[in-house]
Amino acid sequence: MRVQKDSIMEMTSDNIPNNNEKDVVDFLPQVIISPVKEGITKKGKILMIHGWAQNAQIMCNKTKGLTRKLTKAGYECIFIDGPTLLPESNEKTLESGRENGRGWFTFSKTNPSDTSKAQTGESVTYIGLEESMARLVDIINEHEEEEKSGDESESGCNSYALLAFSQGAVFSHLVSIIAASSSSTSSSKIIELNDSTAISLSPLQKIKCGIFASGFPARHNVKIADHDPSEWLVGGSSDESDSKKNDFSSCCTLPSLHVIGMNDTSVTPDKSYKLVDRFVDAEVLTHEKGHLIPSTSAHCKSMIDFLDKYISTYTL
Repeated sequence: MRVQKDSIMEMTSDNIPNNNEKDVVDFLPQVIISPVKEGITKKGKILMIHGWAQNAQIMCNKTKGLTRKLTKAGYECIFIDGPTLLPESNEKTLESGRENGRGWFTFSKTNPSDTSKAQTGESVTYIGLEESMARLVDIINEHEEEEKSGDESESGCNSYALLAFSQGAVFSHLVSIIAASSSSTSSSKIIELNDSTAISLSPLQKIKCGIFASGFPARHNVKIADHDPSEWLVGGSSDESDSKKNDFSSCCTLPSLHVIGMNDTSVTPDKSYKLVDRFVDAEVLTHEKGHLIPSTSAHCKSMIDFLDKYISTYTL
């Protein structure tokens, strides 16, 4: 089977699982949903994309405050496990004592734990990227089908946004290229998985905007569907000229908000600003902490205000 059946749980602020609670059945990919309560105007859905060696459960725990504010503002949060299960020998997994550490792609076929090429600025082939794209397509399609089969009052929320952290933001940079595509030919949105299954990426065009926390630019060097790497590889190295950085012909047009920790030592601010340069009219939100998604009232309000500009609304 192309994608294993998820373990799906609906959660509230009171039943977010702890880090030490295992998923079952050999760590099958998990989806955790934080719904909008009845009586609140439902605006859209946020695809929550975790970082390297994290998973849906960990991102839930690390964003409890933000998630509460998002759902109160009318945004359903969908936390998704990356499809790549990392080896238990992964350094970051060992440091934190985590099991079920996941990624959206790896950098080496022979050593999935090797991240030495992650932030060099050099172009590299991301292993497993197609399966991750297909996973997002599956999630969107499943939610659309659930709404169609439900009450009429539950249908109509067709707008999605990305809220992505660290490696998840790199992956979401590429997703944004597809989401912003205006091509009318269906062939430009087809990818082929390792088992030769053809997948349409058209559902990704339901994504209307993205929030990127502690992100840096994608350096994948292989075509995605009909999208050439020149669409995201601006310049050939980390030492890009100012003229190249501001070449909007190679930039993504999806509305974006970039959340940058000024004391982030894992993804330093200069790298995050390089991702800012990959988007047209990008917005920036800074904080004084490190490698995290801030959850102060002011930062949450800024993120919600951004989402409100680009997501359609309807009332339950």
